[in-house]
Amino acid sequence: MNEKNTIKAGKEILNAFFQSISSIEGVDLEISKALSELYNKGEFTESNVVNKIRKIRETNAN
Repeated sequence: MNEKNTIKAGKEILNAFFQSISSIEGVDLEISKALSELYNKGEFTESNVVNKIRKIRETNAN
């Protein structure tokens, strides 16, 4: 079976997304790196994402 006809598992799709998130047009580089880091550490939860983005915003506001 060739690769085009292979169905990817959810984990494969997420891995590919977080590997390429920083290259998506319009996505803030600092936020994309933070989200990828949380995902790769297995810490991608709503509260961790909100806290990380809040810290980035506070740092950039100063």
